[in-house]
Amino acid sequence: MLRVLIIAFTLCGFNAHAQVLDRLDDWSEARGWEGVGLLNINGGATCTGALIRPDVVLTAAHCLYNRSGRREEPATIQFFAAWRDGQAIAKRTGKHALIHPDYTPTQTPSGADIYSDLALLQIDFPVSTDTARAFETGEWDEGKTVNVVSYGAGRNDAASIEEGCTLIKDYGGVFAFDCSIVPGSSGSPVFVMDRSGPRIISVISALGGDRTAYGMDISHHIKALLADLDSGRGVYPATVSGIKRVTVGNRSQNGGALFLKP
Repeated sequence: MLRVLIIAFTLCGFNAHAQVLDRLDDWSEARGWEGVGLLNINGGATCTGALIRPDVVLTAAHCLYNRSGRREEPATIQFFAAWRDGQAIAKRTGKHALIHPDYTPTQTPSGADIYSDLALLQIDFPVSTDTARAFETGEWDEGKTVNVVSYGAGRNDAASIEEGCTLIKDYGGVFAFDCSIVPGSSGSPVFVMDRSGPRIISVISALGGDRTAYGMDISHHIKALLADLDSGRGVYPATVSGIKRVTVGNRSQNGGALFLKP
């Protein structure tokens, strides 16, 4: 497993390797990426998250903890889909959360910590598919470049996309990327593109001392995490009968962009 100096995002303050970032300045540029949004945690810290079901946001587990290592309650977390310049196409609040059972919060994460740094946030109301389509998840296709869509320090006003960065190495389920990452980019989805569209293969977790970004291979975890979410196992606040999977049609519940302040 990975043996390298890892610096938690809350402690680092520099970019990864220099790459070209494109700010998604208008709704036409953001089309297809609406399922990526800004997470506001308890009115303070921010992370990035992505819809993988109409009512489920995928992010990094460490985003759900405060600096003292206390777990934040889902109701204190807000998801702003396609947040840009004070507007979002949907605003949702956390209802339940599930953190990978092997994850332990730490300010000095190891490769094993990165491997399990995943969480699911079930939101209070699903986002309709004509507002923001949830992303597929899956495995990395060897040889393919990757795209990252992220928020972060100095660029929280809108999502930025970096296309064509490289998966440098697979350390047994921990991926190393040469993507441009800053504090607040935690939880950002890493995509490969195929004929059906973007597919999430990883979530940004940490930054190395050599300014390399790291994330896990989510194909090792995602099916089990979704099964646990549906059954209620490990979910908080606890549920009696588990969480029913929600299916959403194409009828919009939103009249347009919301003017919000995270």
